[in-house]
Amino acid sequence: GAEAAAAEAAVKALHTEIFGDPASAHALPADGQSERERVFTSELHFDEWRRVACDVPKELSLPNMTGVCLFGKYGASTHAGGLLRLWDGATGRRLAASQQRSELATICAYGSIVAVGDVAGAVNLYSSEADFLPVRLTAPSKSAAGRGGHTSGVQSLSLV
Repeated sequence: GAEAAAAEAAVKALHTEIFGDPASAHALPADGQSERERVFTSELHFDEWRRVACDVPKELSLPNMTGVCLFGKYGASTHAGGLLRLWDGATGRRLAASQQRSELATICAYGSIVAVGDVAGAVNLYSSEADFLPVRLTAPSKSAAGRGGHTSGVQSLSLV
């Protein structure tokens, strides 16, 4: 009687919460084939994550690292002493390096561009597809500190 009706209503409410209102255009289709495809696709995504999690971590020989950014097939890292390294993201093999005069404070990358900011207030751009030579965007300015300019270097960067 009443208990069976309440249980059926609870099951319908849970079904609607999970799959959407059957009357809604956004509800998942109730036919078995679509559901099987959705579940199969979901399991494939889970399997990809399982395989990644089972891989043995690779130790990269990157001493004194102060920052790292992975982008596409590359990785870039900053190191104590103003060193910037570009390396293959799959193998860790070093592809290029650049030495700066100032300590590097922050790093970010997008597409083929790597940007690093230093403690003197300069931002340098590098291309992972070209010669990996820096292009200086801003120069540190001693007089800027008195006029509200950089006083503590570049704290963060973002490429969009």
